[in-house]
Amino acid sequence: MKPKIKNMNTPFTLGQIVRLKNYKRNELEKEAYFVVIEENDDTNELVLYTLNTNRYYKSGTTIIPENPEEDFQIVQLKSSDLLQEEVTLIKGRTENELTGIVFDFLEEDTEVVFTLVNSFLVSNIKVDYHTSKNQWLRGNIHIAMHY
Repeated sequence: MKPKIKNMNTPFTLGQIVRLKNYKRNELEKEAYFVVIEENDDTNELVLYTLNTNRYYKSGTTIIPENPEEDFQIVQLKSSDLLQEEVTLIKGRTENELTGIVFDFLEEDTEVVFTLVNSFLVSNIKVDYHTSKNQWLRGNIHIAMHY
């Protein structure tokens, strides 16, 4: 098996949160946030996971940007930035996809960080949210590392 060699030309690393540089939003829209789920290297392209639903992508959608350095920038996302946003709480091979609107977070308003745990990127924050089936759920955001 050939080892992965990171391409040092790309600033994006696993678990980082990015946003579109030139996202023209109306006053009612929030930013569109994405999480790096695969780094760009000699054998792979950069893959981003759509964290919150926006006018271009639904939460849980994966994208492979053509010009990531030109189109995206790294951001610090706070828990409060996800309030009233549609987010997929968990999406995986053996797990059901659960998407809903975030209405609360359980910790202080802190920076959201994703850490690799087994085959998932897991957020450091827990959120409360309502699903489209009117369920109330609480938990960390889990992102599967496959697409």
